[in-house]
Amino acid sequence: MEEQRAVADKAIAARDFDTAVDALERIKDANGQRPRDVETRLDEARAEQLMKRRLDDVRKALGDGKLPEAEEALRESAATKAFAKEYAALKTQVAEAQKKAAPPAAVPTSGTEKPPPAAQSAAAKAQAEGFDHIKGLRYRQAIEQLNKCLDLEPTRAECHLYLGSAYANDNQPEKGAVHYKRFLELAPNHAYYERVKGLVESYENPKK
Repeated sequence: MEEQRAVADKAIAARDFDTAVDALERIKDANGQRPRDVETRLDEARAEQLMKRRLDDVRKALGDGKLPEAEEALRESAATKAFAKEYAALKTQVAEAQKKAAPPAAVPTSGTEKPPPAAQSAAAKAQAEGFDHIKGLRYRQAIEQLNKCLDLEPTRAECHLYLGSAYANDNQPEKGAVHYKRFLELAPNHAYYERVKGLVESYENPKK
């Protein structure tokens, strides 16, 4: 147990949260329970792990010219402490991209543009609020918001991803696995595909 604590401490200091999460997940007492302080650190490491990935998504979205995706990923990584400098730099880049993308104020619209569907906008809002709850370790509230997201848009892959995480962290791994599997079906080319696939396999293997 102490060896894994040392590995986790070193990984957190190096901002290697994948290694930190792996080490902390292995720490359990003789009864198979995780000490409370370890559980707290694991929740914090998982939150930073998620936000690091969302910052990576910001970079990719900016490189691909997908500003709305970059804006959404940036919002979802705002609470990071470990990667605050990277967040600030990317926030500046997104702001610059927004200025370039803004249409001239004097150019009238044709009146034929279609606004985004209300349900889609509401789903995005519910997803963002759910992710905020995950970052704040409020998993029950996250589950509520993310289920609202899926009521509005059942095929929104990242809602399934975050809901799987919220259920898993709320000690409901069976429900978490259901949403992780749905995420894998909906987003086979997603950057988190292999990671989520590994989580599903680690849950299912003991039952084989």
